[in-house]
Amino acid sequence: MCGFRLARRLLVEEHQSENMRYEPAIALVITAVACSGHPSATGPSNVRTRLMVGTVTESIPTASTTVSAATITVLNGPDAGRSTTSDANGAFAMMVLPGELTVRVQAVNYLERLVPVSLKTQNRNVKVELDPVPQMVTIIRTNEIVVSDQTCPDYYEFFPPRRGDNCKANYVINVHHDGTLTADLTSGDELAGLFHLAVFQSSAGQPVGSPLPSEPHWRDATHGRLRVELPSRAQYVLQVNLLAPSLGAVSFDLTLSHPN
Repeated sequence: MCGFRLARRLLVEEHQSENMRYEPAIALVITAVACSGHPSATGPSNVRTRLMVGTVTESIPTASTTVSAATITVLNGPDAGRSTTSDANGAFAMMVLPGELTVRVQAVNYLERLVPVSLKTQNRNVKVELDPVPQMVTIIRTNEIVVSDQTCPDYYEFFPPRRGDNCKANYVINVHHDGTLTADLTSGDELAGLFHLAVFQSSAGQPVGSPLPSEPHWRDATHGRLRVELPSRAQYVLQVNLLAPSLGAVSFDLTLSHPN
C-alpha cells in the first residue's frame, strides 16, 4: 500500500492544524504522496512535507476565468522538477518538502509566470494569475440595431445624456495589455454622421466617468470613427449613441479592434 495509512494520517493532521478548506484537493494527492518517497514526520530525516494548493486564473479584468491544464513546476530545492497540472476548475495540489520555493506556471496561449512560495513553516494556498499572450482582437458586428425615439438627444446637444436604454448600444472590452482601440461604424441607412462614439472605463459592464481622450476628440466623434489608447488590465465600454430623435430602428455595422 506504499504507506497509505501513514500518509493519510499526516495529511489530515496538517489539514486540521492549518484550518485549510481544501479537503477535495487533499484527497486527490494522498496516494501519490504516500508513494512518493518523501520523508515523513517519522522518517529518517524527521522532515514533514508541506501541502501547496491553489488556483490558476486569468489576470484582471477577467480574474474569474479559470485556466485548466496549466503546468505548475517547482524550480528549486529538493523537489526541483516536480510538477502537476491544474484541473478543469483551475485548481491544483502538490506535496513538497519545506523551503523557500520558486514555482513556474505555464499554459497554452498565456505568458509564463514565476511565483515565489514560502513553505518553510506551513501549508500554502497560492492564487496565480496569468496574462494571455498579447494580440489584437478584431470584432465585426453587422446589422446592429439602435432604436431612436423621442427620448434621444439631437445632433446639437453638447454630449448625449445617458437616459433610457434606447438610442445607444454598449460594447464591453476586456484589456490585459496596453494598446490602441479603433472603431469604425457605417450605417446601412446612410446616417453614420448621426452616430456618436465614445469609450469609457467600466464598472460591472456599465460606463462610468467621462469619456477617455480620443482622436478625434469625443465631442467631435460623430462620423463613425474613433481611436483611443487603452491602459492595460482594465475593462472598458465602447458606447454608440444615435443623435437623432424619433427615427425608429436604425441599423449599423461596426468593426472594433483592440488589444486583448
